[in-house]
Amino acid sequence: MYFRFMGQADKNGVLPYQDHKVSLSPSDRQKDLTVSYYKNHSRNLKTGIKAVLTDDLGHIKNNSLDTNLLLSASYNF
Repeated sequence: MYFRFMGQADKNGVLPYQDHKVSLSPSDRQKDLTVSYYKNHSRNLKTGIKAVLTDDLGHIKNNSLDTNLLLSASYNF
């Protein structure tokens, strides 16, 4: 895929541009593992925690795991 980025026009009205090539072919497959736990404390309050482990984030081959930890709370009134 090609992107064309335009610059600002000069005093003669000429618009400069640069073309950039981007490869869209993946080098690997993204794999996700999600573990979550939710707890109802009362009829109105609920909290939760979720952990997400991702291998090859963005379908780009690498040797590391990306991790996310999410905390949530919900209160109904």
